[in-house]
Amino acid sequence: MIHRLPAGFQRLLDNKETIARLTGASARSGGTWEMTFGKCYQSEAQIRESTDKMAAAFLSDCYYGDRPERPPYLADITDFSQIICFAEDSEGAPFCFDYRNQIPEPKIVHWDGYAWLQVSESFDEFLALFQPALPNS
Repeated sequence: MIHRLPAGFQRLLDNKETIARLTGASARSGGTWEMTFGKCYQSEAQIRESTDKMAAAFLSDCYYGDRPERPPYLADITDFSQIICFAEDSEGAPFCFDYRNQIPEPKIVHWDGYAWLQVSESFDEFLALFQPALPNS
């Protein structure tokens, strides 16, 4: 792993009860996006394998790779060397740490089936999106 994973993610991995409550929890932001948490990768091998698969799936072609940023969507990600997949939604779409502009920790991005969205500035902020479904976490 080329990057240090956020401390909040490390704490989550140590708390299997919170991971279980997170699975199936939903979050939304106005009319911009809605997502349901599917599963969290819990080992370095799972994280590495899912990141490699994701990077291989998003290859530039005549459509993907040329779309510019258009709010609320990000520009297509074509260099995945600074992107680490740590989880997926209920439909298998990736949640990723985006280390491209790491200050002080990576942002969280999500593929919504159409384009990439930045869903939070940090992992702790990402978890807070699901807080109503995560009592006592």
